[in-house]
Amino acid sequence: MIQMTITMVALPTKEQELLQTLQELTAGMRQEKGFLRGSVGMNGKNVMKFIEAWETPEDLNAYMQSYYFSVLRGAMKVLTSSAEIEFSTNGGQAHVRNHDQSPVG
Repeated sequence: MIQMTITMVALPTKEQELLQTLQELTAGMRQEKGFLRGSVGMNGKNVMKFIEAWETPEDLNAYMQSYYFSVLRGAMKVLTSSAEIEFSTNGGQAHVRNHDQSPVG
């Protein structure tokens, strides 16, 4: 299993729109091959965590080329001031990337 955790800071007044977009994406992603689970949570007024679990790295990679991930990236660009993506596996290894998919640090 591989997990992707996206931490986003919503722009002021865009919190509800971002939350609604993430909830709709989770519903649609349930039909993607290898999707195990997804959840959306808020940490404070404008910080959101979007957590997805995928069966294999190949399933996650296919998702990252999909319509749903394209919509997610678009939402992050127009509705957030910052976003960070972290990938972890059962072994606990993590890789962090900023929202444009470039390696961080």
